[in-house]
Amino acid sequence: MNIEPWGNCDPSGTNSSHGHGQSEDCTQIYLATSSGIAKWNDLACNQKIGGFICKKPCDGEHKHDVCGKDGWPYVDGKAFHAFPLHSPGNYWQALSICHKHDAQVASIHSNDENKITSALAIGQAGGNISACSWIGLHSAHGGSKERFWDDGSSVDFGKHVEPGTLPLSDDISSDDKDKESHQCRECTAINGNGHWKDLNCGANCGAVICKKECRSPE
Repeated sequence: MNIEPWGNCDPSGTNSSHGHGQSEDCTQIYLATSSGIAKWNDLACNQKIGGFICKKPCDGEHKHDVCGKDGWPYVDGKAFHAFPLHSPGNYWQALSICHKHDAQVASIHSNDENKITSALAIGQAGGNISACSWIGLHSAHGGSKERFWDDGSSVDFGKHVEPGTLPLSDDISSDDKDKESHQCRECTAINGNGHWKDLNCGANCGAVICKKECRSPE
């Protein structure tokens, strides 16, 4: 059955015809060779493809809000806010929430920013140290030690080359694998103690910390 603009038999939700393969939670667009028409296909979010399509408004220069006007705590022209997530609470849901508020999932570049985001995560946890709030740090697919922020900024806080040298929790995985489920842990969250923790991007976190630029008060 074809559902436009999806390709034949898509979206399938898995890369196995038996339904037990890798979950396909992201989408690509491709040119169907049979018709020459652009089609959509769902695929695993960690799958490597040749490019991506960006979108931005073009109706004039965006003017940032005044820092503190909306109640977001801020430092050095960057404002932060934690938003609760409803189940399933995965990273893709977190992305959507931040974009809705004209923000990005938070990147962290200083001790001051780390203090703000940790305090927000602890507040969302409500005393539950196993609770988590998403931030925008990722590891490259395939066990690489390379790290990158989802907003495209440099990874310049802490010695990011080695996973264990970031402000991570004690249960950080040395091989980026979830030992129980054997799933890659390529996303990052802050737990209820204020420490960073690597997680599978499809894991359930109760909140996301968003970040946006703001103008200094007059």
